[in-house]
Order: sequence, then structure tokens, then C-alpha cells
Amino acid sequence: MILRMYNSFFLIIIFCLSANVNSNAQETNSISQSKYQELQKELNLDKTKSTLVLKEKFLNKKTPRTPKYSSNNFSNTILQNLINILGYLAIFIAVITVLIFFFNKIKLKEKFEISPSDDDFIEDIDAVDVMSGLKLALSQRDYRMAIRMKFIELLQLLQAREYIDWKSDKTNRDYVYEITNKGFRKTFKSLANTYEFIWYGNTKVSEADFLRIDPQFNSFMMEVNE
Repeated sequence: MILRMYNSFFLIIIFCLSANVNSNAQETNSISQSKYQELQKELNLDKTKSTLVLKEKFLNKKTPRTPKYSSNNFSNTILQNLINILGYLAIFIAVITVLIFFFNKIKLKEKFEISPSDDDFIEDIDAVDVMSGLKLALSQRDYRMAIRMKFIELLQLLQAREYIDWKSDKTNRDYVYEITNKGFRKTFKSLANTYEFIWYGNTKVSEADFLRIDPQFNSFMMEVNE
């Protein structure tokens, strides 16, 4: 009898526990479904879908490949750099050449275009009696004037041999460019520099100086006469 009572009591307890579990499960399920519905309303499926599509495209987008190294590209780069360097070098050399020519021209002009005084002016070079002037200068030991007479004699000879076209308004620099013979041009330029230094520089000339310079004029005039 007692055993039956225990069994009945045990079955009642089990039934109550089972009912409570089922109730909790149904309540849990009902809560989950309600939350799911609320989340479904809040969620924009179209937006989410487009976002996923864009993300998929972005992930699948191919990254541009870096150009592979090529010996041809490297050679072309070196060649281009070399051409640029040569171009700049040519421009630099051209500028330096122009500057050198410009400054040399100024120096030459300063040497040969010294303004003579009124006493130095000669209207007609052929009218100058250089032999008489040279003898007078030597007798007076005026070796500076003697050098002047020698230079005028040289100009007369170059005029006679048509190496120059003498004019009273021309300079010695003009005569340098008129002489086409390169050897004569170089010698005349040297003698003209000596004359300019002595005459226009008011340089004192000793007898020893004259004896050293005079043969240079004589040697050149002999070459012109040949």
C-alpha cells in the first residue's frame, strides 16, 4: 500500500516537472520568434544585400599588377638620361664659348682702339717720310719715335702689297682681320701689340730695347716683300 502511494507521488512530481519544462520551452520559443520579427522589421534587407554585393566586388577586384622589370625599360631610361646630360653639356659649352669670345673681343678692342692724340693723326700714310723720320729719331736717341717710324713703314708696305686697305679712321684691329695670310696676321698682331704698348703707353725705350725690337720689324717686312 505504502509502495503504491510512493509511486503515485513520484509520478505526480515527474508530471509537474515535465509540464514546467514544456512551459518554459514554449515561452522561450515565443520570445525568440518575437525578437526575430522585430529584428526583421529593423533590418533593411535590400541595403544589406547591396552592401554584400559591393563588398564581394571589392574583394574580387583584381589589384593592378606592378610592371615586371624589363632590361629594355632600364636601357631606355639610361639612354634618355644620357641624351639629357649631353644636351645640357652642349648648352653649357655654347654659353662658355660665347662668353670667351665676347670678353676676348673686348680685350682686343681695348688693345687696338686706343684713341690717338692730334699729333698721332696721319691723313695720308704714303705722304710720311719714314726714312727721314727714323734718322732724326735715332740721332736724337728718341727710340720711342723710332719704333713709331718702323711701324708706319710696315703699314706702308702692307698697303703697297695690298694686304691691307689703309684708311685714317681704321684701327690696327681692322688691319688684323684684313690680312688673310694666317702667318702674316699673327706676326702683325704681335708687332702691333708692341707698338701700342710703347707708343700709346708712353713706355720709355732704351737703345737696347730698340736693337732688340728693330730686327723683328725688318724680318717681317722681308717676308712681306718676297
